[in-house]
Parts: sequence; structure tokens; C-alpha cells
Amino acid sequence: MRFFSLVKSKDLPPAAAERPHPLEAVPLRGEGVEERMSERGELHLQVTLPPGGIVDQTLYRISGAARTRQVVLDEKGAFFWKQIDGEKNLFDIRQALQRAYRLSPEESNQSTILFVKMLMRRHFIRMNIAPNRNAAS
Repeated sequence: MRFFSLVKSKDLPPAAAERPHPLEAVPLRGEGVEERMSERGELHLQVTLPPGGIVDQTLYRISGAARTRQVVLDEKGAFFWKQIDGEKNLFDIRQALQRAYRLSPEESNQSTILFVKMLMRRHFIRMNIAPNRNAAS
């Protein structure tokens, strides 16, 4: 017998009536991100991650070396990073990227998605998914 046959449809919560569009999310810079601009115009970002599990904590205590993540952003990436102010949503940033570099809408969408994925996976940004919604709703 499969699991899905055991779950009754009335036990499932109803789907949200209005889901926010992904580009309505507001990116927020992560805690402790350090920036450095290179001579070639590349933006170097580094973040120190707190020890996660027991193994990480033990290794940190023994070696004293913290886990860090680094990324080097080209000119477009640096422009994207500078747009992250906690106020602008991804749609606004995508439009600014499109205007600044004269990109097609598809190119600016792809660039925005690429930058968000890369920066989130490395813990440089986090997202405020529904910034304009009331927490009670």
C-alpha cells in the first residue's frame, strides 16, 4: 500500500489563494559578508559560516578555522550585488540590470535567476518572500 493512498484529501491544507510572484521577493544581504573590489573591477565577497553540526563544531574547536565561502563577481554581478538594499525586490533589480546593460527581458531574467541561485547557495543572501503581506494572513 502506498503512502498517498493513506492520506485523505480533507487532511491536506488548502493551497494559498494568492501566491506571490517569485520576482516580488526582496533579497537581503547575509550577516558578516565582507566585500573587496579588485584592480580589475571584480567584486570579491567572503562570508564566514557559523559551525553547523557536531562535526563542524568539533573541527572548529580543534583547528580554530572557520568555514568560509568566497565568490568573485564580474561587472554585472557587482552591479546586481550593489542593488541589494533590503528595499528593492527582484523585479526592480532585474529592470535595473536590463536598463544598465541593455539586456533583453529574457537575458535579464536569466542573469537575475543565476545571481540569486549562486548567492543563496553560498549564503551571501537570503530572501524575504512576501515582504508586503501581513504575517497573520
